[in-house]
Amino acid sequence: MPSDALSSVARTAYVVASTRLVDSNRPAALIQDAPLSAMVPDTEELRTQQQAQVQWLQRLVEGLQQGKPLLEQGSRMEHADIKDTLAVSIVGLRCRYVDDELLAALHRIRRKLAARLREAGEGGSQRPNIQAVMLGAGLDTRPWRLELGHDISWFEVDLPDMTAFKRERMKHGGLTAAAASGDCNADLFTDLAATNGGEAGGKAGISLRVASWAAVAADLEGGGWLAQLEACGFDPSLPTVWVAEGLVYYLPQPAVDNLIEDITAVSKRAQLGAVILTSSNPTYNRSIRLWREKIAQGLAAATASGKSALGWPSLTASLGFEPHIKLQQAGWHAAWSVTLADLEVMYRVVHHPSLARTPELDAIRQQAREECGDKLGEYHVVTATMG
Repeated sequence: MPSDALSSVARTAYVVASTRLVDSNRPAALIQDAPLSAMVPDTEELRTQQQAQVQWLQRLVEGLQQGKPLLEQGSRMEHADIKDTLAVSIVGLRCRYVDDELLAALHRIRRKLAARLREAGEGGSQRPNIQAVMLGAGLDTRPWRLELGHDISWFEVDLPDMTAFKRERMKHGGLTAAAASGDCNADLFTDLAATNGGEAGGKAGISLRVASWAAVAADLEGGGWLAQLEACGFDPSLPTVWVAEGLVYYLPQPAVDNLIEDITAVSKRAQLGAVILTSSNPTYNRSIRLWREKIAQGLAAATASGKSALGWPSLTASLGFEPHIKLQQAGWHAAWSVTLADLEVMYRVVHHPSLARTPELDAIRQQAREECGDKLGEYHVVTATMG
């Protein structure tokens, strides 16, 4: 697929997907993503991007073996610990942890529901009774990749351009789907049934691993997305796990605050649920904006030459320096957060851009810290539970 045919949003999702594919195709990978491999065409552009990322990771490991310091001062991995370990992207690292937190949240809700049924003296129900909502889904493949369970109704919310692009990629890869109770994707299911495996070269379809799937084309910056979600079968009275991976820094701060308020209100109504979000703190955001200013002229030249630009995140919104506290203050009962440094230790990997430090990058990071109360720039994954 020619890159010029993609919107900036779809192109960004395409590049993130290629990064995830690099991580999933490496030995001892943290994630395996066969559905994504089927969805993303094997183009020369993709192979070039993947090769560049592989070379980047190789340089990182070589630098660490030579004793070069890490870029991130918050990293707690020792050089001896990472001599023979795996280097992954931030995308791959956060993806694996979100996978683990999602599965844990779903199991927790199942236990709570089972206890409630026992107390009420009721039997189980064959009807799906847990929902998962992926906000800013992009080319996420969890409903096909993970054994989430057939008591799960899965919903995705993303911009109309992105939703249409994913629909096309699903047809290409032969991903099957089952409709939720709403009819917002009726034509998609007809298309998938008619073309299952067609564009994918006659391969057997990749089966959905949840009870149902629905994609909602909506703008999370504006109001009304919850109503659109309900029109596609979402039931606000049921327990829900909300996931927003790599989304917050694309939105303005008021939109993030409204989003947290909305999903908190729905979860309070259901009296049971969870939310999993990624958020970079103000120092991290400022350092990336400063770095981006350094390369702005080159980006402007690339755009002027006719190359498609990425949908760069605004990097203005954040859940702050202690995101778990922000969620507790919003009304969630329990919350915790981890940083990339924590995840490196948990999964025994090192992430790029933990590249060898340079004077220019050191200066950018120091300037950002000085502007943000001398606090270290960190990228968090935060989880909160209700009930």
